[in-house]
Amino acid sequence: MAKYFIHNNEQELTIREPKLLSNVPSGWTVVEYQNEGEQADISDAALAIESEAGITINGTPSVVVQLNCYKGLLNPDGSENTTREYKWICIPVHDGKSWADIEQEMVDWVARDDAIHDTLKVLK
Repeated sequence: MAKYFIHNNEQELTIREPKLLSNVPSGWTVVEYQNEGEQADISDAALAIESEAGITINGTPSVVVQLNCYKGLLNPDGSENTTREYKWICIPVHDGKSWADIEQEMVDWVARDDAIHDTLKVLK
C-alpha cells in the first residue's frame, strides 16, 4: 500500500512539535508539493501522485494513502455491497500532530466510512 507525506518544505518552520518531516517513518514516501522558488507550481512528483490516485492534494502538509473502504452501498442488482477496495484518500495534517496521530486518523477514516455505510444501509 502506497503512503505519501506531502509537504511544502515549510513544515519544520511553521508546525509545532513534533517535527514530522524530520521523523518520517519507514514505508512513507516524502514528496515536496511545490518546486523550490516557484510557490505557485506543483512539483512533478505531486502531479504524478494526483494523476495516479485520481485525487487533488488539498493542502500541505497532508498524507495521501490507500485505505480499505467499502466499494459502495449497493451492488448493481440492488443487494447490499459488502465488498471493500483500496481507495486513495488525502488527509490534511494539522499542527501538533504526531505520526501516531496520523496513523490513528487513518484508522478513524475507515471507521467513519464503515459507520456511514451501516447508516445508509439502514436507510435504503
